[in-house]
Amino acid sequence: MARLIPAAVIIAAATAWPTAVHAAITTYTLGDTHYETLHPSNEMSLQQFFVTYADPFARPDGTPLDLIADQSQIQQFSVMDQPVTLAMTLLGGFAGYKNILGVYSYDMNLDPAAAPLTMTPLVTGNVTPPGSTVTFTIAAGRNFGFYLDANGGANSRGIYYSENSRNTDGSHWNAATDHFLMFNTNHGLAISAEDLSYQHGAGLLGDQDYQDMIGLLTRVDGLPIDLDVAIPEAIPEPATLLILTAAGLMVMAIDRRHPRLSLP
Repeated sequence: MARLIPAAVIIAAATAWPTAVHAAITTYTLGDTHYETLHPSNEMSLQQFFVTYADPFARPDGTPLDLIADQSQIQQFSVMDQPVTLAMTLLGGFAGYKNILGVYSYDMNLDPAAAPLTMTPLVTGNVTPPGSTVTFTIAAGRNFGFYLDANGGANSRGIYYSENSRNTDGSHWNAATDHFLMFNTNHGLAISAEDLSYQHGAGLLGDQDYQDMIGLLTRVDGLPIDLDVAIPEAIPEPATLLILTAAGLMVMAIDRRHPRLSLP
């Protein structure tokens, strides 16, 4: 599968290092060039949510966010050398399901189609209070992405992934289904998800409003991740540069002020 590299993410790692360090994470579109159409919602639309937020969402330069043209097409993240901590904040969502938003990862040296996935739930719609933040530490040498477990748990209606090729709800019709949209914003990487399966007759993902689960990926200090910086050709020593890595071993925390839970 062709893998395009649109950007590298350079972040400051807010950890107990003696000096300031930075981390780089590579993002992949996996060849996705299709911009999804957002359909009207019976509740608040994703556009309304972003513009009426307490501090409205915009592009990093402050200009209005275009929910079609500004779709980043990011499906997968890759990391190399050392662990780093990121933060996911549940902004909200408009769904009756108790959707679980989580992060998955796998060994970057294995065939993605066969590699075992490590899946870690982060927040749950209609359970986790909006505004809650989860911090998770990602280990080295792994690719990662995000997943949505629709009405997760015993009553799950299906699991959907940010890597389109992992979604099976359109496979019978040879349709790639894109359940995640990601936007580079003034607050960080906004992530929105659709929790309904592909409807062949309509050619849509359910109602295709992409506001069933809305999260925000940032540095642990709450500042945006910079998606506009190219990967440096030469990598400095670890004391000055930390390469972002995806989780095989994750440390996770949930609550508004990040108390930690260690995972095996």
